[in-house]
Parts: sequence; structure tokens; C-alpha cells
Amino acid sequence: MVKSLDTKRYEDFTTMITFEARRVFNARYPDNRCLEWLESNFRKDSISLALLEDISKRRTLWKNSATKYAKKNLLSFILSLYLAIKEREVYVNALSLHAGIDVLMYALKNTGEDLPEPIRDRIKELAGDKGSDQVNYLISKDKGLKKTSFGALEPPF
Repeated sequence: MVKSLDTKRYEDFTTMITFEARRVFNARYPDNRCLEWLESNFRKDSISLALLEDISKRRTLWKNSATKYAKKNLLSFILSLYLAIKEREVYVNALSLHAGIDVLMYALKNTGEDLPEPIRDRIKELAGDKGSDQVNYLISKDKGLKKTSFGALEPPF
């Protein structure tokens, strides 16, 4: 993939990213079906994948992107779509009814601000009285996790 970017073969890069996204999608949702608790992720992943597939079919898009800036923006968009699919991977186990606190906390640590409400509720439930104020603060919609200067996530307290 990196080689295709180095040689400015953006069409090839887009195709490779799309195939990888399709592989992840097919592994996560065999036969384009999902369990009820994954429906929200399924819809988001479907949209992301559809956009990637559409972009990969539009070869002239790269030729019509007149500026270097436009190409960078398009590459950023493609990577964002792919990384969104990958990010939601941590939700798969965490959304399971049998997920333990370790799985839920892993999802919390490896997600952005879009932590699904069922995971938030389950963390609150399992935290109980022990540390519930910190957990509530950590997963509240208004506060959430903040990024450090190194890009890591840390609680805001």
C-alpha cells in the first residue's frame, strides 16, 4: 500500500484499501447479516464500505483532482472510512451480552467519542458503586476521553 502511495498510484491504493475493508466487513458480517446488537455498526460499516467501493470505481476522480491538496483530502477521506470500519471492530465483542468489564474497558480505551450507548450503560452497570463517579464522568457524552499530545486517550480527571 505504501509503495502505491510513494509512486502516486492512488487508484491502486484505493482499490487495496477497499478490498481490505471488504475482507473485514465479510468476516464481521457473514452473508451481509448481523446480530441484532450489531445493527447500528452494520449500517455504519455498510455506508463506509459503499463509499469506498464507489470511490474505487471512479478512476477519473484522481485525474480531475487538480491540486495536490485535493488529492490529500481525498486520501484522508478514504483512510477515514477504512479506519472507521476498523475502529468499530472493538465494539463487536463489547456489544456482546456476555462481555466482561475487561472487554468493555478495552473498547472504551480504543474508541473515540462515539462509544455506543449500550456499552456505556453496561460499563456503568458493572462498575456499580465502586468508582461509579469516575466511570460516569469518563463515559459521559459531554466529557468523554481527551487526546494527549501523543494521540493516546486519557480520562479528563
